[in-house]
Amino acid sequence: MSAVAVSARGIVKRFGSRTVLSNVDFEVLTGQVSCVIGPSGSGKSTLLRCLNSLEEIEGGEVRMFGELQGYLPTPDGGYRRLSPGRLAEQREQVGMVFQNFNLFPHMTVVQNLVCAPTLLRKETGPAAREHAAELLSMVGMTGYEASYPAHLSGGQQQRVAIARAMMMNPRVLLFDEPTSALDAERVSEVLDVMKKLAKAGKTMVVVTHELGFAREVANDVTFMDEGAVVEAGSPAEVLGSPKRDRTRAFLSKVL
Repeated sequence: MSAVAVSARGIVKRFGSRTVLSNVDFEVLTGQVSCVIGPSGSGKSTLLRCLNSLEEIEGGEVRMFGELQGYLPTPDGGYRRLSPGRLAEQREQVGMVFQNFNLFPHMTVVQNLVCAPTLLRKETGPAAREHAAELLSMVGMTGYEASYPAHLSGGQQQRVAIARAMMMNPRVLLFDEPTSALDAERVSEVLDVMKKLAKAGKTMVVVTHELGFAREVANDVTFMDEGAVVEAGSPAEVLGSPKRDRTRAFLSKVL
């Protein structure tokens, strides 16, 4: 049996008076790929940000490999937020790939990659650059080390972003709609890299509208709507034979 890599239990998240996540349970096993699907505004991206402690939560808890994320329990049964330094240490275990790449525009490709390990882990420049070269080769971006993000296509920028997320050797990779900002011609470039990571046994949580990718690569699929998990199971179950009317209605519109 694979160990549990990511476990969310009873997650509640509010923005003001609006509840965007309502008692969400979510789990990913080590070495597996979990895809989260659903309509816009269903809470998918917010869930991802809660897993990485980028958002504070109002209820529940998130654990990665058994370790509570973002908070410490208090003697009165509550929780208190971790210090910024401790939060940063936990986030080193999690690589995040954003919808809009989030590369530093004033840095070259290689500078984007070596920034975190040299600043946070005090790696030497040569060691970080060697690691960067290996990852750029993996994502098919060898030869672009001196390029700036503005000179790259969207697909190239996203592949660089994936390489950057891998620089800290994270135990979990989170992808937030990684292809939604790309034109159709560039989508396959990014999905091919993600398939390669999945085959290598990386633990991945992917918020996506690419149902073909979910069907082919995911070990499990979670369908969310209005801040709640409506249905979860294997791709064959959720995408092929959904049990819930809401899931069937969504799939009928997007397939």
